[in-house]
Amino acid sequence: MRPRKNIYAVACQFFTKNRRRVDLDNLSKLILDSLNGIVWEDDCQVWQLDLARYVDKENPRTEVKIWILQ
Repeated sequence: MRPRKNIYAVACQFFTKNRRRVDLDNLSKLILDSLNGIVWEDDCQVWQLDLARYVDKENPRTEVKIWILQ
């Protein structure tokens, strides 16, 4: 019997310099794909996703929080 893979919840907050048009789903895909093989085997293990976007001209950044659900 194969060991059971964890499932995850991810919260991403994107702080951008301006209101330039960027698709939130594309930003999240970049984060999830980049964590393949590092945090999880494949991003299909992410079962919950919370996304938000804000403007912070002084300190643009991305904040990511990850929880194991199971």
